[in-house]
Amino acid sequence: MSCNFKNVSYKPGQIRFPERKKQLLDYSGLRLGNITPTDLDGLIEWHNEKYVLIEVKYGDAPMPTGQKIALERMAADLHSKGKNSIVLLAQHNVKDCAETVDFTKCTVREIYYPSLRKWLSISRGLKADDLIYSFLGVTAEEVPW
Repeated sequence: MSCNFKNVSYKPGQIRFPERKKQLLDYSGLRLGNITPTDLDGLIEWHNEKYVLIEVKYGDAPMPTGQKIALERMAADLHSKGKNSIVLLAQHNVKDCAETVDFTKCTVREIYYPSLRKWLSISRGLKADDLIYSFLGVTAEEVPW
């Protein structure tokens, strides 16, 4: 199946090319000892001041150790440059892999604060987008879209 890249307008945050999103990217041939590339589900850079690194897992699926270390180090590097940053581990419960996951329905499982050098577990159903708005110091209504 070929992908259609017609000039279509999109709202911010909308997946622009859903066909490409479904296309797997195989890094198995790229090896650096026991290190292979990892991915990141989302990244927010807020006015050159704050960064939110986002990873979303299904249910209680664990974050692989290497991915966790990479995200911790990335957040720590940003923090060392004076940028306030967090790593947000969120979860969703959409069983059907063909169904789109609405991030605003994801809940926070853990937050990594590089200033504390530790992960904090969140046991109550804190919505991931609410945490992000709080961290950035804005409300959903203040975001310009």
